[in-house]
Amino acid sequence: MKKTLMILIPLLLIMIIGFPLFKDYSELTTITIPSSVTKIGINPFIGCSKLTNIVFETNEYFKYEQGMILTKDSKELISYIHINKTETSFIFLSDELTTIKESAFEGNSYLQMIVIPMNVTKIEKNAFKDCTKLQHV
Repeated sequence: MKKTLMILIPLLLIMIIGFPLFKDYSELTTITIPSSVTKIGINPFIGCSKLTNIVFETNEYFKYEQGMILTKDSKELISYIHINKTETSFIFLSDELTTIKESAFEGNSYLQMIVIPMNVTKIEKNAFKDCTKLQHV
């Protein structure tokens, strides 16, 4: 088991965060992502069961809102991190959203219900893989 609690990615050293960069870092609680990051691949936080805080330095490509890593224009959902680890979650996605990226919710054992707006035209593979409590979409 890896015992990392917080990671600060050095500015200007990383432009792409890809899978499985942080996969199964079970002790990770906070991560700061620098403005140099221009691409985030398949959900890089699968298995980060204690992750509760993602900080984006000023970034023209991505934003973090209510546990979701989204493209700046809110059209693509890249990753969802369940913040409150003691409650099940009910998620209502924004009408601006058009794409749920591969493995965006993968392994989320708290997600019980999600409301997907009509504007979503693409749900990539494994978007809800291993969401063991998901009952309503």
